[in-house]
Amino acid sequence: MIYDYKCVDCENIQEEEHGMNESPVIKCNKCGSNNIKKIISGGTGVIFKGGGWMTNDLRFKDSMTKKNEEAGEKSKRHNRPVTKLDDLN
Repeated sequence: MIYDYKCVDCENIQEEEHGMNESPVIKCNKCGSNNIKKIISGGTGVIFKGGGWMTNDLRFKDSMTKKNEEAGEKSKRHNRPVTKLDDLN
């Protein structure tokens, strides 16, 4: 992971890459000081890209709505009660 660090002495900000569970000793690239603090940021958040779940969900909803409308129209044309989908054919 990449973390931002700020030097307390000269206020230089630098990036360092290390594991999440590591606590490396970091020196300032500008003044060489060991007085460095990790900057806590808000992170990147969640980014949805592509035709993911929402697109698929809307397609499924549209297809089910059409099937329900067709079943409703077929049931109106029949005089006997409909107990299962096969009764409509």
